[in-house]
Formats: sequence, C-alpha cells, structure tokens
Amino acid sequence: MQQTHLNLLRCPICHRPLYVSEVLVADDELRDGTITCKKEHIWRVNQGIPSVLHPPIADSDIKQLMEQKQQLESCGDLLVKYSELLGMKITWDLLGLTAFLQPEGPWRILDAAVGGGYGLIALGSVLRNKISLCELHGLDMSMDLLTVAQHQAIGYRLPLRLTLGSFFNMPYNDNTFDLVFCVGRIGALSQAVQFMREMHRVIKSGGFAVVIGESFSPAMRRSEWGIKILESNPVFNTRPPLQFIPDQARNVEVRHVLDGTFYQLCFTK
Repeated sequence: MQQTHLNLLRCPICHRPLYVSEVLVADDELRDGTITCKKEHIWRVNQGIPSVLHPPIADSDIKQLMEQKQQLESCGDLLVKYSELLGMKITWDLLGLTAFLQPEGPWRILDAAVGGGYGLIALGSVLRNKISLCELHGLDMSMDLLTVAQHQAIGYRLPLRLTLGSFFNMPYNDNTFDLVFCVGRIGALSQAVQFMREMHRVIKSGGFAVVIGESFSPAMRRSEWGIKILESNPVFNTRPPLQFIPDQARNVEVRHVLDGTFYQLCFTK
C-alpha cells in the first residue's frame, strides 16, 4: 500500500486520518503491517490491501458476497454470460464510463463494489495511454474477491489500489474521487440507500457517481426480441433504482447503453 493510498483513507470508526504503525513486510510500499489512528483503532494490511471494514457485515450481505464469489468461480466475467444470452458482444469498455471523465485528467476513480475487478481493469485498459494520470481504486467487503481483483490487475500490469471496507461506511475521506461507479450489485445490497449516500459523499464537486445494471430500455421492452428475452430472463425487467438516490444528489439522469440492455443511473454533488 502506497502512502498516496493511505492519505485517502480514514478510520471507519472515528473518521480520523490513518498512519502506518507497524511494518512487517515492505519494499517500495507497505505489504504487511498495521495502520492506526490517533484513537488507536488498529487495522491490518495484508498483501498491500488495508482491512478497514466496520461495522461487521450483515448476514444478507455475506450471502450476496458468497454468491458473487461462486459466480466468479463458475463463469468468471458476468458480461460473458450476458453476451451469450443476448446474442451480442458485451464488454466492460462499452458501458461508457469514460464519458464521465474530464478530457484532460488527472482522474481518481473508485469501483465501489469491485468484485473480481473486471470493470476497473477494463476502464484502466481503455485509459492505458494516460495511465500516469489515473488512480484506480477498488472497494469490496470480501477479501476473497479483492484477491481475485489483485491477481487480475497483476496480469494486466495495472496498478490498482484495493481496500477491504464497508459499502455503507466507506473508509475514504469526503470529496475524494472524480468518478465512483458500481456495476450490477446494488439491488442485492442490504442498505442500498446508504450505499448511494456514501457514493455521493466521496465524489468531488463536479464528479460523477454512476450505477450500472441490467434493465431494458422502454423501446427494447416493446420490441419482439426484447419481449422474448424478458419472458425467459426477468433480470432485464428490473428498473433503474431511482428510489435509492440521496436527496442531496444533483443532475440525476438515466441513460441506456449497449443497445438499450443496460441502464446508467448517474448523479453529481
């Protein structure tokens, strides 16, 4: 874990800054050790990933994380499965996240439920020619999923800054990120409203929060092909979760991408 990563974090209990308190393994960055705050809340760092998870995970979220892990083990990237289902090639870069970035950079980006890291790695690959302008961060409540993301990033030679923390009490300072996004997991969360409040809190003024999920556009729902898909796969019959948008969010907008098969729900501060 690099110092620039640590500087963005706060203690999830008292919200004070964190600093390195013990180094067990380090090279050019902290690999294993502990970080703490002035209140002496101590958090471990394992394989470069800080564990700053508080409060404990609810049973319903544990179940969702286990399902996410099983999905990765069985089929890997979920978009591969959707490509087969819809009969069209769906890739992460086609989800259009670069449209929410200022043209010149630099950019600090958070995947707020990073899972196996596919979305963040795809975004980093699109921005590879400007990777020196990017800080790519990933948050999850599962160390198993973060380990998958870490291995994926090593294979693609992309520098991801991964953190074990709560979706509902993100261990980041206010006004930290230019873009915070989440793909496909919000409907299964126990506290979706609080999750989106946290997304709003950690974006900068002028930054974007973007939630992406399966949902046919109105035109797609009326089409012969869309009706056929919905009859056998009701997951695409879900609606953009506007009910979870925090009251203080501004410029709320719903767009559809990938020929009307996925929604983008975006807002600013």
